[in-house]
Amino acid sequence: MGKTKDTNQTIKLLLDKNEAAALLGCSFRHIQNLTARRLLPCVRLGKLVRYRRADLERALDKLTVRSI
Repeated sequence: MGKTKDTNQTIKLLLDKNEAAALLGCSFRHIQNLTARRLLPCVRLGKLVRYRRADLERALDKLTVRSI
């Protein structure tokens, strides 16, 4: 569960905090801070917190500072 097959590769649908941090290139603690400040959408499954890859990419776009 939580995985789907796509052209012979396994793609996780939900990422944990460590995987989200690795994807975004930041620390576990920074992921926790962004989540607590509600800047990073998450899925809560009881005590578990998981992140959709698409949500992380959208959040990254929103947090990106554009030059003038």
